[in-house]
Amino acid sequence: MARADFNMIPFNHLFTQEFPLITKNFPIEGNQAPVDDAYVLVQVQGVDRIQAIVINGETIGGVGLAPAPGGSEAWRVGLNHIRPGLLRSGNNTIGIQRAPGLDNFRVSWAIVHWREPG
Repeated sequence: MARADFNMIPFNHLFTQEFPLITKNFPIEGNQAPVDDAYVLVQVQGVDRIQAIVINGETIGGVGLAPAPGGSEAWRVGLNHIRPGLLRSGNNTIGIQRAPGLDNFRVSWAIVHWREPG
């Protein structure tokens, strides 16, 4: 039976034209790669248009960081799918990429969830 695990990655960053990309490292311990699908939760504030999430150098599908309904500046948490095989045992990276334009937004943290072989 597979078991679930996660890693919380602090960002605490204001994304602006001068600081459009932050990449953080996070480990997956053990000698076997995660199995099945995984997902990432990201807490954001002030997103006006869709922004990209990059895992191990690959922009993941889905909506990335989506705007809050009605232009709200409230903090919100978005969920995005990570395709099977993208996460690996050992060191991994997660990045947030600000799209060109006037959209400045904050990211507090990201949580990456995966399943490990049992």
